[in-house]
Amino acid sequence: MTRKVTPARLSFRDKLLGSFALVAIRSRIDLLEAKLVKIEKGYRAFYMTRRLDRAYGDIAWRLDVSKAVLEHLTRMHPDHKPILLRCGGFPLRPRPRPFRFQAM
Repeated sequence: MTRKVTPARLSFRDKLLGSFALVAIRSRIDLLEAKLVKIEKGYRAFYMTRRLDRAYGDIAWRLDVSKAVLEHLTRMHPDHKPILLRCGGFPLRPRPRPFRFQAM
């Protein structure tokens, strides 16, 4: 009799925050995760299988680079999105847009 092997099902919370085993390892060796900004929302979030865009550092690094954030950049290919680790934090608010005439 052949037994079908199915992959472990992860909850949506585990997909975003990491599985219990990863959390246990992270706490045991005192790793801190960089803050994530600009996560994609909407229907695609339900199809996420695992979150692979994590950045970790120890406590000394986190104190030196306290404003570090991990940012998703514009999608280049249908299934690839570059990520950027900003060590200086998220940039200030964008400048106001210049005046433009309204199309009528």
